[in-house]
Amino acid sequence: MPSLLRHLSRPLSLAGLVTVLAVGLSFAVQRGEAAPSLLLLAGFLLLFVLHGWASMPSRVRAVAAVLQALLAIALVALQPRTGTAPVLLVVLVAQLAEHWPPRFVLGVALLANLAMYAVLRHSGFSQPLLVVLLYGGFQAFAALTAHYARSTALARDDLARVNADLLATRALLADSARDAERLRLARELHDVAGHKLTAMRLNLRALAADPALAGRDGLVLAEQLSGELLADIRQVVQSMRDDRGLDLATALHALAAPFPRPKLQLRIGEGVRVTDPLMAETVLRLVQEALTNAARHGNAGTVWLTINEEDSRLRIDIHDDGQRAERIREGNGIAGMRRHAADRMGAGMSGAAIRVALADDQALVRAGLRALLQGLGVEVVLEAEEGQALLDALLTQPVDVVLSDVRMPGLDGIEALRQLRARGDATPLLLLTTFDESDLLLRASEAGAQGFLLKDAAPADLREAIERVAAGETLLMPVSTEPVRAR
Repeated sequence: MPSLLRHLSRPLSLAGLVTVLAVGLSFAVQRGEAAPSLLLLAGFLLLFVLHGWASMPSRVRAVAAVLQALLAIALVALQPRTGTAPVLLVVLVAQLAEHWPPRFVLGVALLANLAMYAVLRHSGFSQPLLVVLLYGGFQAFAALTAHYARSTALARDDLARVNADLLATRALLADSARDAERLRLARELHDVAGHKLTAMRLNLRALAADPALAGRDGLVLAEQLSGELLADIRQVVQSMRDDRGLDLATALHALAAPFPRPKLQLRIGEGVRVTDPLMAETVLRLVQEALTNAARHGNAGTVWLTINEEDSRLRIDIHDDGQRAERIREGNGIAGMRRHAADRMGAGMSGAAIRVALADDQALVRAGLRALLQGLGVEVVLEAEEGQALLDALLTQPVDVVLSDVRMPGLDGIEALRQLRARGDATPLLLLTTFDESDLLLRASEAGAQGFLLKDAAPADLREAIERVAAGETLLMPVSTEPVRAR
């Protein structure tokens, strides 16, 4: 219900509601029986409201959109002379443009306008085509307005995420810099002042051992004060060296602050300390991905985050009040979270082997690589014998790394890589080659490949290459890299 209220409070939704109510007012002031028209309009309004409900399955939402179009056409037939019923199609097209791809919107609008033309012609309009073209222009304008408003909102969200990332990283860097400065001062006190005070005390004790100076008040006082001063410095040094950890709470709140939703509810267990900046950055990346998924896919209002320490490892529990998807499918975001966790906290924490896609036109080569990879603990989740088959399979099966041959019939590995990047898929791709060919290396690097490896590489090298590429590194060995570096 909160997601529905948020949807209705948006400017475009409010404008649509006002427009529908205005159409209803035009029906009410007309002479004659308006009850059937108002009843149909109430159904249109109900579907308009429910269309923005995040938990509504996509199929049900599509049926609701078609029903709205039918109700609008029925109202045009019932109220042909008012001239306001076709406005409902403008509202419908604008609403669809916010939630559906252009192809679906165009199809619904085209069918609805054809139906409106038939209704107007049957009702005796002298220029039904002119009316349809006029309202079709209104629909196009409304669709473009809704589309660009949605694009602007998404761009604003992306900018907010980047800004939040910068704020959180800056908070961690400032905290890390303070820790480094504190440790530097502690070393200075220990190495300089501490050593000199210790030397002074030793000399004072040597003087006190001299019978001619033993027992003098000034010497006793100097030895006492030097001892107290050395004890104070030791206490200060110990306090400065106490590992209080990075201020993770401040960084996480800074990460969530720019977002209007979801609201972050954070609880860090007592005694949890993160001293490694890279570990802290990993936590930030995991939480950032969770916040993004909760807002974009779950339409959540609140995210609860709990961080505890178990067996010298961090345990991060995240849940939200968002809507569950119809079908749970792990995408690149979750796969990236697994890679971050495995990279910093050990592969055992990820709970799953690295998943790879294998593309090679030689069945024997694929079989050999599959057996080798399985022996290395790498899971081959899909295979393809040419580039187009690989691209099609990756649409439904996310993987951590793609292993692809360069030369394949049909779509080769480099062209498949270009098309993969063109459609926005950033899955790391490791190209396997039989020979060291620098021109292919250059072409593949320009296409966006993360790694290159000879097919006869040692098993340990293959495993290391897959892990490094999965972790986001670029691997340019063992093939020649001079042309790439020269660019």
